[in-house]
Amino acid sequence: MNDDHRIDAEVIDAVGEVVQRIRLAASALSGTVRLDAREELTRRMMSTGWRPNGRVSAGGSCRLLRANDGSWIALNLARPEDVESLPALFERELAINDGIAPWSEIEQCIAESGAHMVRQRAIDLGVPVAIVGERDAGSDLVEIGDHGRADAIDSVRSLMVVDLSSMWAGPLVGRVFADLGARVVKVESTTRHDGARQGPPDFFAALNGGKEFRGFDFRSRTELDDLRRLIADADVVIESSRPRALAQLGVDRHEIMNTGSVRAWLSITAHGRSEADAMRVGFGDDAAAAGGLVRHTVDGPEFVGDAIADPITGLVGAAAILESLMSGRRNTIDVSLAGAAAHVAAGARDMLLSASN
Repeated sequence: MNDDHRIDAEVIDAVGEVVQRIRLAASALSGTVRLDAREELTRRMMSTGWRPNGRVSAGGSCRLLRANDGSWIALNLARPEDVESLPALFERELAINDGIAPWSEIEQCIAESGAHMVRQRAIDLGVPVAIVGERDAGSDLVEIGDHGRADAIDSVRSLMVVDLSSMWAGPLVGRVFADLGARVVKVESTTRHDGARQGPPDFFAALNGGKEFRGFDFRSRTELDDLRRLIADADVVIESSRPRALAQLGVDRHEIMNTGSVRAWLSITAHGRSEADAMRVGFGDDAAAAGGLVRHTVDGPEFVGDAIADPITGLVGAAAILESLMSGRRNTIDVSLAGAAAHVAAGARDMLLSASN
């Protein structure tokens, strides 16, 4: 284990296999990229000095709490509205002062409740929550939708990538393509910038270096028309919006895939695009817990790294796009934070078992 960063060597090695896929696919498309699994997994911790503290996440907003059925819940109060939802979540008044979550009361509420009941109520309220290990590692890591043949490309440097994503996972995918020499256009709302801008400047720069920036007023019909034309002209689109958000912008990925020039459309979600999961909110820490990417101790699970599902998903997404481009097909690609975490957790367990035999 790396004590400084609370990430086990097996996890880093499992992510290293994803990095190797990126290198191989990039080479086949006449590109080279410098990537290091440990560096990507620890990037924000190096910028902030944050470290996970057992069942408290590195950023402090997410905690692992035990329900009355013995299950463990990851509850992430990352936004003010999540804290404001607590009385509705537990159907009682809590001592919320100046927006600060009363974690001792929350722990007691969950200890008196069933895990599945808390999870469903939180999902209905739009609060990020997961039951530890709820995501089956055996389900597909990447879901592909085939939209027909695409012309071959000689080099990744000829591509135009439109990055509609924010925060960590999606922007990391865009940065990989910028590092490979592609033209990457990062799109932001002029009224609501990428939330990562509120964090360390060097962290934001590390995820968005080498990109062009374009702002659009999503309230303007003219600017939305411009945005839709930009997307339709892209070779690759990266987005991490819930389906309803894109629909409100008049963006239909299947229509664009069938009529535009887009070769690969990556959609990143917290838990997947199924009817049951499409509207679930999730962030890197709670999604990692959903995928079982936690450290198991005699006293219960503990967090691994900082929002670790985010950089893992970014690397998985980059590999999936590059491999799709190699296939000569035009594809939609769906990757979830929880699914990517489950994949790495399973890989790390396999490595640990192999080492012990």
